[in-house]
Amino acid sequence: MDKTELPHFYKAKIFDIVHNSKWGLNETQSEHLYERLVIRCASLQGKDEWNLFIKLCEMYRFVGVAEYLPKLIALLERIIDKQYSGQQRKVFIAPLKRKDNHGSIKSADYITYLTQSVYMKYSRILSKKRFIILGSFEQIVINRKSFLNKPLLLIDDFIGSGNYATEVLKQLKDVGLSPGEVLICTLFITPKGLDRITKEGYSIEYLEMVNSVLPILSERERKLLAKIEDDMAVPKDLHFGYSESATLITLLRTPNNTLPVFWFLGKEKKLAPFERL
Repeated sequence: MDKTELPHFYKAKIFDIVHNSKWGLNETQSEHLYERLVIRCASLQGKDEWNLFIKLCEMYRFVGVAEYLPKLIALLERIIDKQYSGQQRKVFIAPLKRKDNHGSIKSADYITYLTQSVYMKYSRILSKKRFIILGSFEQIVINRKSFLNKPLLLIDDFIGSGNYATEVLKQLKDVGLSPGEVLICTLFITPKGLDRITKEGYSIEYLEMVNSVLPILSERERKLLAKIEDDMAVPKDLHFGYSESATLITLLRTPNNTLPVFWFLGKEKKLAPFERL
C-alpha cells in the first residue's frame, strides 16, 4: 500500500505525534521522520493495525543526542556522591565493550568520551574529579591496582536483555576482575537486563528503566502485533524485539530490543522509521 492511500486522519495523528513530541528534531528531520512513519503505517493492513501503530507511536521514546550529556552528568553526580565522595580525585572508566569489539566504535565509546567534556567542569560534584578512560582490556589490567578500593565504572547508554553486558563481565572476570571491582553505569536499562546482571553479583547504577510495552497491550493487540511481525517476515528470535523485550525506544541507535515494526526493514525493504544502521 502506498502512503497516499493512508487516510488523512492517520497522517494527521502521525504529524501531531512528531511535531508535538520532545524528540528535539529540527524541521527537516521531523519531516523525514514523519514520511517514514507514514510509509510504515500505510504498509500495515487496515484500521486495526493502523490504530495499534498510532498507539505505539504515542508511547515511543526518542532520546536525542542533546539529551545525552545532561543525563550522563545526572547519573555520574549520583555515582560520585555515593562511591567517590572522599578525596580521591581519579575516577577510572571504560566503555562496556567485549574485548573483540575493541577497535570498533560503539555507543558506549561515545558516552564514555563525553566524560571529557568541558561541561563536567560546571558540575560542583564532577569538577572535583578527573575521569580517566581505559580504552582496552590491556589498559584495564595494567591499571587494576589504581581502582582496587574504588570500582571501575563501565559505561553504556542502554542495556537490554543483559546478554552482551554479561559477556563483557565474564571476559573481565577471566582477566581477574571480581564483581566488587566494577560498577555498571547506564542511562537506560530494561528489567530483564537489571535482573540478569544483578544475579551475576554485579552492582548497577542507571538513570531510567525501560519497560516492556506488552503488559499495556490487550491480548487482542498482542496477537495483532504478532501478525504484523509475521507479515513483515521478522525472524522468530526478534519477535517483540530481541529477548521479547518489547521496548519502545531509540537512542543514538535503535536497540534490537525495540519492537521491530519501528526498525525492521521488512521483506519489501521499505524505509523504517527508526532504522538500525
